[in-house]
This record gives sequence, structure tokens and C-alpha cells, in this order.
Amino acid sequence: MVGFSPLRRIHAKRRSRSLARIAPTSLPVGGYALLATAYGRLVQPQLEAARKAVRRRLRRQGRIQLSVFARFPLTRKPLQSRMGRGKGRSAGQFCWVRPGQPLLFLWGVSASRARFSLASAAAKLPLSVRAAPIRSLRA
Repeated sequence: MVGFSPLRRIHAKRRSRSLARIAPTSLPVGGYALLATAYGRLVQPQLEAARKAVRRRLRRQGRIQLSVFARFPLTRKPLQSRMGRGKGRSAGQFCWVRPGQPLLFLWGVSASRARFSLASAAAKLPLSVRAAPIRSLRA
């Protein structure tokens, strides 16, 4: 890395490289996506609850693909502990979500069943989301 300072190199290593990004142009037409409409953060149990709700409603038909993964550590200090003495213990993982970001994709199911299952997944999430056909994401 010629021309970069050592500090720049350290920050480049710490930068998050999202393995979960899926370009909307690479998605097959005919499915449905659950899109976030607000900023927020999702913890791993919320993502898993949404995935299980969709799988339960679909009755093992179709295909589900999650496009966000909880990869940032979430730490908490125990209740009634005094200030100081370092950072708290790890309490799980979370991910940041932006408006318009797809959370999960569905293929191989009818439109009514996809909307029904995505509505049940939306009830498990703490932020506002909407279901959209994948063909509208290609714009």
C-alpha cells in the first residue's frame, strides 16, 4: 500500500466489509422482499424470530434468503453495578438497518401467501417495514 499512512491502513482493516449485501439487479424476478422504512438496529433473536415466522407461514414451501446479519457485538453491564471497571459482558449481536434496505427475500410462493408471511415477520420486528415485489426493486 504505497502512499497510505500506517494509521490509514489500521482503519482500513477495521472497516466493515458487508458480506450480506445483495444487489437488487442480481435477484430473480417474481419474488417478494421485506424492506425497512426507518433507521434502527436489529438484534439476532429478532432476525431469527422473523425468519421462523416466515418459515412457519410458508409451511416449508418456497425459498427464503436473509440479507442482513447481526455482526456487531452488543455489550451490557449488570444491573446495580457501579460506574467504571471496564466494558460490560457480551450480550449478543446486532446489525444497523437503513431505510430501503432489504431484510429478507422470498421466492416460489404465491403473492397472497408471501404478503401474509411477510406481515407476520413484520410483527416480530421493532421497526417499520413494508413488503415489495422484487421487480420494483430493479429500478
